[in-house]
Amino acid sequence: MNYREAFDKTLKTFGITAKSLSEATGVQERQISLFRKGKDLMAGNFFLLVEALPEPARQHFFEQLGGQPSDLASIQFEGNQPSDPSSVVNSMNSTELVQLLGAISDKLKQGSGVPQELIQV
Repeated sequence: MNYREAFDKTLKTFGITAKSLSEATGVQERQISLFRKGKDLMAGNFFLLVEALPEPARQHFFEQLGGQPSDLASIQFEGNQPSDPSSVVNSMNSTELVQLLGAISDKLKQGSGVPQELIQV
């Protein structure tokens, strides 16, 4: 299951509306609805939406992707990290990718200095 499908399924399962998420995050309701229908969404906005989910819904979202948000600390790389991030990502299993997404979300919430128009999901 991909991120979009897991997100949409989570909202349906917990009865969460685009309107309530929009009010909680400032992400436009239309953007949320379009994302659920297959359109792109800025990664920063996606992370805001995931973080705004109530804890049981957020847990469900990560479970749909095959991981747990609490597993972030378990990501480890052996030896020197490759200079190409793609090689790191390509070597990860689904659980590690979900954990990496959570870590990226935390970093973006802290302010990464990356222009928002460059970040797409």
